[in-house]
Amino acid sequence: MTSTSNATQGSDQGVVPGTQLLAALSSMESALSVPPAGAFDNLLLISPNSPKQVEADLRDREIDVSNVGLIPISGSAHTYEGPLWTTDAISPSDLTGLSMAFTRSLQHLTRGHGWVLFENLNVLLMYADEQQVYRLVDHFVQKTREREVSGAYTVVKGAIGEQTFARLQNRFDTVRGV
Repeated sequence: MTSTSNATQGSDQGVVPGTQLLAALSSMESALSVPPAGAFDNLLLISPNSPKQVEADLRDREIDVSNVGLIPISGSAHTYEGPLWTTDAISPSDLTGLSMAFTRSLQHLTRGHGWVLFENLNVLLMYADEQQVYRLVDHFVQKTREREVSGAYTVVKGAIGEQTFARLQNRFDTVRGV
């Protein structure tokens, strides 16, 4: 069952700027399928995948990588010298470092037209305290709304408990995949 809010309809991308979406995906679905095609013209992606993998996934979808910024979430450093703009890798347990990188990176999105895509919140829940993850998600949602940028945050369906999912979904304007 898919749940959407009428408040999310209305812009050229089908989403009112500032709308925040939580999407529950199967383990085989790509987070890149969640935002509308126009989102990739001005996107900040937070992903547990390496920059090389993210670049390859974007190119497979014929997305211009020069319009995408990446915050890689990883316990190890990545050496990447490609066209994709990236920050240094942030450990999934370093929520303060992730928050700082997010706040700096968000400034590169065009107010009212940008998108944030957080691929797989499950990664943070595996490495950090659940309450701290909720606070970080609240921070991301608040900052994204303030910038009038839409956001899509994904979780792998079935990999987190129902109670955790319920607590997460209360932070969003709309939920898909439940």
